[in-house]
Amino acid sequence: EVPSSISNNLGEVFYKMGYIDSALFYLNHSLTIIDTINDRYSTREIYQHLANVYSSKGNYEKAYYYLKKNNHVNNIIYNDENLKKSLESEANFGLLKKENELKLSEERRVFDQKRNSFYNIIYLIAGLALVVTLIIIFYRFREKKKANAILTLQKNQIQEQQREITDSINYAKRIQDSI
Repeated sequence: EVPSSISNNLGEVFYKMGYIDSALFYLNHSLTIIDTINDRYSTREIYQHLANVYSSKGNYEKAYYYLKKNNHVNNIIYNDENLKKSLESEANFGLLKKENELKLSEERRVFDQKRNSFYNIIYLIAGLALVVTLIIIFYRFREKKKANAILTLQKNQIQEQQREITDSINYAKRIQDSI
């Protein structure tokens, strides 16, 4: 690339000094070198210089030829740059899309965690309420059982007293009947 650049610069200097044939020699030499490395930007510049040299020499046909080649390379460069920009835009869009999907996924995960935490708290409260209710029912059942035991004891005592009274009445009646 450096020899091509040197030849191109020499061609341009000779052109500006008015040495057209020397300018053509160095520009063509530069073009030969640049064709081997496929540098479109340098090729475009050389074609432009050749078009200028041939135009000043009065060879408008060759000037037009190199101008067309310059425009063709310009179009290729333009298309390549647009393709590169398009691919970069697609890549950026894909990256943004992926980032948004990850962000949305993270937001969903956080939301699901919060929702699950909320449900866990509700289940815990419901479980505690159920345990408290069962404890209350158990204690009431025990109290009722104690009350029933007391009532049964009192009933038995009353029945015993009633039987004693009835026996006393019957004994008194037998004594009265015997008198």
